[in-house]
Amino acid sequence: MQIEFSKVVQEVADRTGKELSSGDIWTLFQDTYLNGGIDLADYALLPVPNAPGERRIAATIRIDGSERQIEGVGNGPIDAFVDALRRDCGST
Repeated sequence: MQIEFSKVVQEVADRTGKELSSGDIWTLFQDTYLNGGIDLADYALLPVPNAPGERRIAATIRIDGSERQIEGVGNGPIDAFVDALRRDCGST
């Protein structure tokens, strides 16, 4: 996610021609990831059998008020959540 978001920050910096402050970056993060109509309602993290270091997430999210169950796998909770969004919601 850090690599993905750094591309967003770089694009804004290139387009505006200025260095972004920490406040600018936080606002951009919120606009990119938090204000998209997706809310995390509940989740559980589980180990993945025979895959040390991998985690599975089973989450309940709300998209524009409708609840939905999603699942994903990754090398940590955030990576697993991003995988779940990609698999079940088509988010990138």
